Amino acid sequence: MCYAEDVVVGDKVRGELKRGGQIQGNVISLVDSIIEIEYVTGGFLGDTGMKSVLTVSESELLYLDRLQGRRSHVFTGAFIGFLLGFIVGSSQDEGEMLYFGHIVGGFIGVLGGGAIGAALSSEKWISVDLAIGQDRYSKLDLSVFGVFRIAH
Repeated sequence: MCYAEDVVVGDKVRGELKRGGQIQGNVISLVDSIIEIEYVTGGFLGDTGMKSVLTVSESELLYLDRLQGRRSHVFTGAFIGFLLGFIVGSSQDEGEMLYFGHIVGGFIGVLGGGAIGAALSSEKWISVDLAIGQDRYSKLDLSVFGVFRIAH
């Protein structure tokens, strides 16, 4: 979670309006609690679409998320590839060379799964604490090793 102050001009954001509708685009202006978001409408089959600007205040938003970056799936792909390769390799092992099929199958699976995982990535979004109508700096938050928490 980040605070509204962490959102800067140029950030990619997404959110939902209280009056209905979702928005995703780039922040082009921030003044106090007023946010201007540039978004693209009508992009279809390679067409870039039309750029539009939406001006909203924090109080008009149900939520707002900020793009923190992209996340790679290399390790997940490699792990799944290893498991699949290990299983397929074990079915090819005829007992002459003990575990050879497991090792070769797992290795090939790691390479293939890692390559597929590297090609696939997803966006990592973090929630923005809008704290509308609250003074977030006046909160008292005492915690002891992250276990016992007293918040006021």
